[in-house]
Amino acid sequence: MWASTEQKYTSSRSSSSSSSFEPIVVMKRQAAKASGAEGEGETASRQRKPPLPPKPTLPPPPTPPAAAEPQPSTSRGTGGQMEDPLPPHSELQKAREKKPSIISGSTEASQERMARKVMMTLPHDTKAKAPTDKTRKPMQPDRDISKDISRCKEESSTRLDLSKSNVSVIPPSIKELTQLTELYLYQNKILTLPNEIGSLTHLQKLALSENSLSNLPPSLENMRNLSVLDLRHNKLQEIPDVIYRLHSLTTLHLRYNKIRSVSEDIKMLTNLTVLSLRENKVKVLPKEVCQLVGLTSLDVSYNQLESIPAEVGNLTQLNTLDLQHNELVSIPSTIGNLRALARLGLRYNKLAAIPDSIRECVNLDEFNIEANNITTLPAILLANLTQLKNITLSRNKFTEFPGGGPAQFCSVQVRLLLALKRS
Repeated sequence: MWASTEQKYTSSRSSSSSSSFEPIVVMKRQAAKASGAEGEGETASRQRKPPLPPKPTLPPPPTPPAAAEPQPSTSRGTGGQMEDPLPPHSELQKAREKKPSIISGSTEASQERMARKVMMTLPHDTKAKAPTDKTRKPMQPDRDISKDISRCKEESSTRLDLSKSNVSVIPPSIKELTQLTELYLYQNKILTLPNEIGSLTHLQKLALSENSLSNLPPSLENMRNLSVLDLRHNKLQEIPDVIYRLHSLTTLHLRYNKIRSVSEDIKMLTNLTVLSLRENKVKVLPKEVCQLVGLTSLDVSYNQLESIPAEVGNLTQLNTLDLQHNELVSIPSTIGNLRALARLGLRYNKLAAIPDSIRECVNLDEFNIEANNITTLPAILLANLTQLKNITLSRNKFTEFPGGGPAQFCSVQVRLLLALKRS
């Protein structure tokens, strides 16, 4: 009995004590929670303070040093995001962008000027070159000359001038202009002539200078009335054979080509009065040229001739003989037969002497032997040439005054150029 009572007492005591302590524990926990929430609220309230206003920016100094821009203030708000109180472009950055160029005065003007001025440097140049304002002219298309040919046919014109027309091809319809006596095609881009051009049987003058011709069609032989043929400034490496069959030719211009030789058939041009082979590469002048006894002008200057055939004395009608800028070492004595000779070009050769017979060329009005190896002149040579107006003896190897004394120059009207070699 006592044991059961004690057991009941103990159980009741333990239950009562546990029930009495429970409210205290709960109250303590709630108090702890309340104090914790209160602390969080204070912390939150401290963190929710408004951000500091941005610091005022001072105007930039005249030459501001490069320095890092101030970092924006970062504070965490209630949402936990970073806040930047400064604007995206600072006043310093704007000032730098608006700062004028020292050279041009403004950024825009400087950029515009740099865009206009571009420097060029070639691979072999060491210094850049400023570009020029010159622009290359665009290539012009070939001109269609069919209308010109049709108009010439309708008008029955005897003269057709297609010079400087940017023409590279002559149409076959050219054969319809059988009434033509003069055809001018100089300064074009013609590479070849059509065979139909031989139909122009009445043609007297054919001007083909300053093209790119390297040959001529055989039909040209039909031009039996052709008297003047101009082939200057082309690409002929030899005289086309058809030219030797143009027996009516009186004037033949072959200047500024690449001709290396002259055929013996040149003798067939018996009516020739003017022959120009200037600025070619001829090394030998055949003696058959001297059979053209009607020649009044022979120009073989600026070639590679080393001698002149002795038969040159047969050309008694010659008025002009131009031999300058060759490799001549002597002149044949038969040159004295050229009594009609007025101009004789001998300068820039390798002549060591002048033949005595030249005194017979009494109609010479110019005597020019500049740049040779001549040491003396024949006695009283210049005194016999009473028609001289110009004498040039410079750049030779004279050691004394020409024989005959100063009196021999009394008839000279223009000038005397005499270079004495002083020892």
